[in-house]
Amino acid sequence: MTIPVVSVSAPHQAPAAGASLDQWLDFIEKLHDKPIDMGLERMQTMIARMGIKFECPVVTVAGTNGKGSTCAVMDTSPHLIRFNERALLNGREVSDEALIAAFGEVESARGGMTLSYFEYTGLAVLKLFQNAHPDVVILEIGLGGRL
Repeated sequence: MTIPVVSVSAPHQAPAAGASLDQWLDFIEKLHDKPIDMGLERMQTMIARMGIKFECPVVTVAGTNGKGSTCAVMDTSPHLIRFNERALLNGREVSDEALIAAFGEVESARGGMTLSYFEYTGLAVLKLFQNAHPDVVILEIGLGGRL
């Protein structure tokens, strides 16, 4: 009788200091075994852990269809070429360094919790927006933003 060998991979390690934005995005893409993991519990837990809250109005555009065109009218949308297009402050893309720092904040608060790519990157962008103290936030988010 042959017993199958099962290999267990080591947990993913966050990129080291000085890692590039591409290295962070590669890490985030491989962190969770599913690209979409419905439910709001992880986001609620992480938002609380990271102390994310806004003193300004937040315009949330959520749903399945029409988010991109609606937000394009308001000058924001998911990225087409560079990830940085997902986070605009005063009409300008945030820098790689700012995103990397925000990813580090998510990683510090994560505590081993698995997050999907969208959860991880969404938390980082929310933290960037919070730290910028804007007058208003226009937030485009998929079905997970329904509540």
